[in-house]
This record gives sequence, C-alpha cells and structure tokens, in this order.
Amino acid sequence: MGLVNSFRGSFGVATRYRFRLLKLPSVWTFNIRLPPLTVARAAAIMKEWQAWASRAPQTIDSNLVITKHSNGAIDLRCAGQSIGTKQELQHELKFLSSSASPVQRSFINAINYFAGPDGWTYASAPMKGKSDYATSPLTDVGLSTLMNEISRQGDIYVICDSYGGAIATPSPDATAFAHRSELFCLQYGSTWTKSSDTNQRLKDLRDLYAAMRPYVSGQAYVNYCDLDLPNWPDAYWGPNLSRFKRIKSSFDPDNVFRHTQSVPLT
Repeated sequence: MGLVNSFRGSFGVATRYRFRLLKLPSVWTFNIRLPPLTVARAAAIMKEWQAWASRAPQTIDSNLVITKHSNGAIDLRCAGQSIGTKQELQHELKFLSSSASPVQRSFINAINYFAGPDGWTYASAPMKGKSDYATSPLTDVGLSTLMNEISRQGDIYVICDSYGGAIATPSPDATAFAHRSELFCLQYGSTWTKSSDTNQRLKDLRDLYAAMRPYVSGQAYVNYCDLDLPNWPDAYWGPNLSRFKRIKSSFDPDNVFRHTQSVPLT
C-alpha cells in the first residue's frame, strides 16, 4: 500500500523507491466456483471461509466473490494464490469440498490470469462501488442478511478480500493505511450499460449497504471512493486522520492538491 495510493490523490510525492526482491519463479493459483447454493448454504460456507481466512498460512491469499445466480440461488467463487506448496494449499482448501486442482503459473502469468480474459483492457461502463470492513467474523444474522440481500436485489457483486499476513505486519499508524488489523474488506459493486437502469442500481446497492450497517465497522477503503459516505474522512483514514490533516496544513495550506474527498485542512 503506497503513500500516494493510500491518500488517493490528496498529496504525496515519491522521490525514491527501495525494493526488497524475493525470488519467486512460480505460484499456485486457485479459482473455485461452487455450484448454485441456497442462501443458508452460502452463508454457512462464508462462515467457514472467514474463520479459515483469519488463520490461513501467510503463504496463501484469497478472496470470496458473491453474486446471484440466474435461478435466484447464490453463486460463490473463492480465488487466490499461494507461494507455498501444492499440498499445503489443497489441505487448506478442503473446507470448500471442491475437486478443482491448483494450477502452477509464473508470477506474471498469475497476474495476467486474475486480470481477466480481456487482460489489462477494461471496458468503460457505469459503475457504483461501496465498501466495508469486518473487524471480526460476521455473525450468523449478518451472513444471512448479506446473502438474502444479494438474492433479493440481484445484479450486485460482493468481493471479500482477506487481510492478515504481510498486510497486518506494520502497525496501523506506520503508514497512511489505517485498516491493517481488519479481518477482511467487503466491496459491494454493480455495473450496468443502460442509463435508464442507473437509479434502480444505485438504490439496490444503497439498500444492501444499509442492511449491513449492524454487522460491519462502517470504515471504508479509500480507493473505493464513495460520495454517499457522510463521514468519509474517518471512514477512510480512521485514527490517522488528525496526523494527515496536520501534514496537509503544513505542506499544502492553500489546498492545491484536492478533490471532493481529499484530506481536509485542519
């Protein structure tokens, strides 16, 4: 998480980078798509995933993607990669009850694989994203609410990115990124093509976000900028905000580097 990236356009000048290289000829990738699930079964599997993600070896990174199937059921996909052994990874993924075998790829090929079939050429389309952080495992009620809302709304995806590992090694106040100790990040998103769908898609996403208020922290990931947030400075930067305000006021008192949700002056 770089300085400029964490501030997202507020301020920051990188004058030098120092890299510590790690020889990594290949990684093991996995991309497990489960068959359509009932709301209850999907909630049960996510409960297992969030328990596993908090104790998974640091060699493994994963996310869980939740969408609505065309028949109204829930689709779950667990994907990620490992720099450990194939045997370790297969053992760790047993809870998914899948026969899908990990695939060994070079590191750069793994990056291209997860970039999607279109590679680095992404289509431009209307999109809305919102985010949350789970500071502890979602309760059974929270999991059920999430799955029921996705089943009810449709055309919404939720990406749960596990944290821990190297992300959690620095203290939250050591860099600009304040959410290092969280369990996982949730991104709620929707894309569409017809302008006539905009109002309904925005409403669906906001309804899902509102339904999840009792079960998550209310913090947000700064790179999923969200103009709906009433208290976005605290949501993005948490306890680091006061320090950033002092830096901002010292080096940019005229607020030259700014946008709608940049670090405010003191």
